Amino acid sequence: MAPSPRYVLVVDDEDSVRVSLRRVLELAGYQVATADSASEGLAQLQQLPVQLVISDNHMPEMSGIDFLKLVRVRYPTVIRIMLTGDPDPEVPVRSINEGEVYRFIRKPWNNADLKTILHFAFEVIALRRRSGS
Repeated sequence: MAPSPRYVLVVDDEDSVRVSLRRVLELAGYQVATADSASEGLAQLQQLPVQLVISDNHMPEMSGIDFLKLVRVRYPTVIRIMLTGDPDPEVPVRSINEGEVYRFIRKPWNNADLKTILHFAFEVIALRRRSGS
């Protein structure tokens, strides 16, 4: 039996970040959708069977923390990861406490670490699916 597709949504207002993440993740076998804003990300979540969201924090219309809080409420089974270059020590704390993120990754990221984090995140998704939660 073939493994089920693993859908990732990358939300970042920087085109270079979206392109880089898409390339790395598609080569690792993930289906990747991208959005350049929180509103586009929410629209993608309505259309696609997204299982994991990676979001930047600093975006024009809504912070990544606020976006991930909305994702948590509207799509509670979607795993959330914050990826940001923001040096503010409060950002990781707020993203974990308010957005209940699975992981917090600082830019620039390490591709091997990113792939490892996603591998384990999809293990969590598979365990949840098997246990029915």
